Amino acid sequence: LRRRTIPIRGVTNASNVQKLATELKEEDSHHSLYVRALGDFLLEKLLTVIRDNLKGVSLEASLSMWNEVHKIDPDEDLNKADDETLRQKKLAMEQSFAANRLRPDDEGYVYDKQVEFSPAVESGWDEGDSNEEDFF
Repeated sequence: LRRRTIPIRGVTNASNVQKLATELKEEDSHHSLYVRALGDFLLEKLLTVIRDNLKGVSLEASLSMWNEVHKIDPDEDLNKADDETLRQKKLAMEQSFAANRLRPDDEGYVYDKQVEFSPAVESGWDEGDSNEEDFF
């Protein structure tokens, strides 16, 4: 692996991380190829750590705040979330999906895997001896 150092200019302690990430990806510099390869989630995480460092926040505290904001809670109602929170949660879900995805050349990959799930709570709406003719 080769380590690359990329200068990031214009970062202040009040920078908008999303806007800065978009600008870095759109630049026509020779670094933009490598910046685009990072992905939105990781790029915003790195820029947030840089911005928090300028504010005087330690690395551990910055990563702790990042993990708290991007934590995926299955009981959280994202229908009531504002646009920015929803965007951050979607980025976290995309990152989690990419990390857990199995490709055909991965070890443990099974083509057409079928799993039987049992419901945690019986609903009752699909139970019974109803006939399809009763529906019409």
